Amino acid sequence: MAIDNKTRFDTAMRENDKAAKEQFSEVFAEDASSLLPDGFDPSKVVAEKSERKASVSITMTPSMKKDLTKLAKQNGFRSMSAYVTKLLDGVIEASNLHK
Repeated sequence: MAIDNKTRFDTAMRENDKAAKEQFSEVFAEDASSLLPDGFDPSKVVAEKSERKASVSITMTPSMKKDLTKLAKQNGFRSMSAYVTKLLDGVIEASNLHK
């Protein structure tokens, strides 16, 4: 019996998903500070106006969302989304990817 394309696709996706989970496990087993670029200080993130935003969706634990929302408020941001956007922008700038 021949394997149809959908079955091949589903099998490939499961294998890719497993490999991705293994890679994430390896990365997050490291010291979190080693994941940030040299010179990046998350405490220096400040709110300011910037370019128009594009909507994206990420998945996180409820406790992570709660903690990020709390950090956002403590740092003067109106929303967790604005805080995370600025935080990630700082990571990108510190990585010299804007240049």
